[in-house]
Amino acid sequence: MIKLASHCPLRCRRGRKSALPEISKIVGARKGLLHSFLEPSLAAMCDTPPSGAKWVHEIKYDGYRMQARIDGQDVRLLTRKNLDWTRHFRSIAVALKELRVGSAQLDGEIVVEDANGISSFNELQSDLKAGRQDRFAYHVFDIHHCDGFDLTQVTLVNRKALLQQLISALPANSPIRFCEHIEEDGRTTFEHARKLGLEGIVSKRKDLPYRPGRGAHWLKSKCVQRQEFVILGYVPSTTASGSVGSVLVGYQDKGKLIYAGRVGTGWSMDQARLLRADIEKVLSIKPTLGKTLPAGADKGVCWAEPRLLCEIEYRGWTHNGLLRTPSFKGLREDKPPQEIVLEAPHASVDRGGGEAERPCTSTAATTPSLRTNGRAGNGNECGYPSGGGRHRTDPGT
Repeated sequence: MIKLASHCPLRCRRGRKSALPEISKIVGARKGLLHSFLEPSLAAMCDTPPSGAKWVHEIKYDGYRMQARIDGQDVRLLTRKNLDWTRHFRSIAVALKELRVGSAQLDGEIVVEDANGISSFNELQSDLKAGRQDRFAYHVFDIHHCDGFDLTQVTLVNRKALLQQLISALPANSPIRFCEHIEEDGRTTFEHARKLGLEGIVSKRKDLPYRPGRGAHWLKSKCVQRQEFVILGYVPSTTASGSVGSVLVGYQDKGKLIYAGRVGTGWSMDQARLLRADIEKVLSIKPTLGKTLPAGADKGVCWAEPRLLCEIEYRGWTHNGLLRTPSFKGLREDKPPQEIVLEAPHASVDRGGGEAERPCTSTAATTPSLRTNGRAGNGNECGYPSGGGRHRTDPGT
């Protein structure tokens, strides 16, 4: 429920199915111009999800973070680096016009879901390359501006309550989805996400206003080890002409490129050919590396400028600092190579009550029972499916 400063009359914009509260009465809301862009709030890594009354937990999606700027009928979709990607996601931009607001600024993640209803970055990349628009879904988890009011000083829980009411007016088959949160114990939520095969969860302080940048107000806990790396070069396939056999990847450490190993799986035959074509556009001499390569690591390598980024899933690190059983998940275009460093978890977390969260040694027996692929207000919230099984994508999304 939205916390109001005083008695709050309801208003209903023409065509809206549900009334909105008077935004001026929401605690923290203030008159303000629509931001051209707002620096995104980013989640820091943590070993153990936080718990406590001041935390809520959401699904961690595997897609592209996207800020939606709505100014009348002008809708723009902006990446976390303020690149205009509206043309890539035209179907989402069209669907956002159905919100029937004069102005708004939303934050969320655009994904493509697989047959089990789990977001897949690989399938998202495939649809983007093919120009396919029918499978995109925009999971919206925050709102920063609405109809002439700046909401950045409103608490997260009140921002999301307003957002839920906005999205509830959309058609049932809209690709715009409200991202529900759950308030269960963080470790229980994380364990349930792991059993469902999700990437992880994001825990957020529900009592705080909007905070840009990375910090302990948003924390991410990953069920699998996964992050972005810089592509350093490739080795041609010996079995498929014109394809990559493996790619060499690395990361930044204090201004130096550090070799992290070879990745030789995770792509289809078509993707292997496309990946080689992309890398060959930036072929170069061997880059300067911060550490000596292992013996034989540079054999047969076609080196590249460190400009392309890829997302890699892996199972840990070897004793000599190389990725263990890495798998390619797709190229990324929404971050600069200079930002690709190893993600380090927070050692301890303030639970919002002055108590530091300790490492988890056991998992509670109870499980959350929210549902996936959500539409606020139609009984299909975006959270975790009950019963422990994977949830199939809704028809028409």
